[in-house]
Amino acid sequence: MRIAILSQSPNLYSTKRLIRAIKNRGHKHCVINPYRCQINVGAVSSLTYAEKDLSANVDLVITRIGASATQYGLAVSEQLESLGIPTVNASHAIAASRDKLRSLQILARNGVAIPKTVMVRRQDKLKDAIRQIKCPAVLKLIQGTHGLGVMIAESTQSAESMVETVWSLGKNILIQEYVASSRDNEVRAFVIGNEVVAAYSRRSKRGEFRANLHRGGTASALTLSDEDAQLAVNAAKALGLAVAGVDLIRSSSGYKVLEVNSSPGLQGVERVVKADVAGLMISHAVKVAKEAAHG
Repeated sequence: MRIAILSQSPNLYSTKRLIRAIKNRGHKHCVINPYRCQINVGAVSSLTYAEKDLSANVDLVITRIGASATQYGLAVSEQLESLGIPTVNASHAIAASRDKLRSLQILARNGVAIPKTVMVRRQDKLKDAIRQIKCPAVLKLIQGTHGLGVMIAESTQSAESMVETVWSLGKNILIQEYVASSRDNEVRAFVIGNEVVAAYSRRSKRGEFRANLHRGGTASALTLSDEDAQLAVNAAKALGLAVAGVDLIRSSSGYKVLEVNSSPGLQGVERVVKADVAGLMISHAVKVAKEAAHG
């Protein structure tokens, strides 16, 4: 099978691991930078890369677009789908996951437990919104990765000031309840298909409330209960993602879903859990592509 990885660089850890997994399973590979693709839309649509028609040279696409390439990357992914080439993950699912409010709306509509969240855009409603959440509160930009665009407000006054500053920059921001528990109460569950294939708990470094490994957090392998694993699977399924990194946070009433990542990095999970997650991704993707080919 000819498998393409939609990625801006072949030198990224996750891309290199996927390439190795593809080779180990006897398939051919290529890495496609979305910015080098030409989208041709019309009576006869196509997608070209290095002057070649991708639809004639690729059987399956693993979509790994970073936040900086979201808009153009999604356009390329959608074009591939319109040409009948299976993609992991689908463009509409990635788009939903990249918008924090939209993803929370979808999760809530599907009965997935999430932290209480409010968004307003009127000055006269701001105090009431903050009171609904209570401080300390977590403030999140609609789009952001690796913990960027996430702040904590200890008081109503600081929350108002932060929100107003973000508004002045023309951005929308979410006000979310702060789930106060232990410093290592955040979990990343790696979902492939209908299964959690790996999970680990994340502990924030001293003086930092965000537990992202990119923010200096530490991690240890974890086995989730069937109920908690199902929560992660349900979150990925609600957004239509075949592969996802689901971030959970432990509250007094059980785990809640903080965020669902459509292009989860492999370095952290493979280092902590010692599992061949890249290999599992490729095996699942090939299985899906074969099923699609046989109708």
